[in-house]
Amino acid sequence: MRSTLHWGPDAHEDGYLHSTNTANALHTTYAEGFHTYGLEWSSKYLLTWVDSRLDQVYYTNFNAPFWSRGDFPAADPYTGQALVNPWGATGSDATPFDQDFYLILNVAVGSTNGYFADGVAGKPWVDESVTAKRDFWNAQKEYVSLLTFSL
Repeated sequence: MRSTLHWGPDAHEDGYLHSTNTANALHTTYAEGFHTYGLEWSSKYLLTWVDSRLDQVYYTNFNAPFWSRGDFPAADPYTGQALVNPWGATGSDATPFDQDFYLILNVAVGSTNGYFADGVAGKPWVDESVTAKRDFWNAQKEYVSLLTFSL
């Protein structure tokens, strides 16, 4: 289970590497049953958890400006334009998370980046295969049926 905040001055620069964390299920796997996923978002912090507040996945205080957390380059590497802090005038360390935002719940069931190990749990494709996407698609009924959830 992973929680990540995506933020940055433009589409090319995303500070998510500075705001992500992974949590493993304790003594089991997340596939063994249903789970409750939580998000607490206040003016002072953001917290995600699974099954209990005690099982935190990601926590961050809003005690430093996000611009300083991002380690952004001085200029956009694609355009050469100087990057400007879009949140500098707000006076809030919580910016950009001091306004309405999108929440994405992502159930990742496939990839070829090593996230799902080859040959484990009935994975129907091999990452290095030139037909990996087709192999996944052809086996989707068997593989994806393991992933049942409700919101």
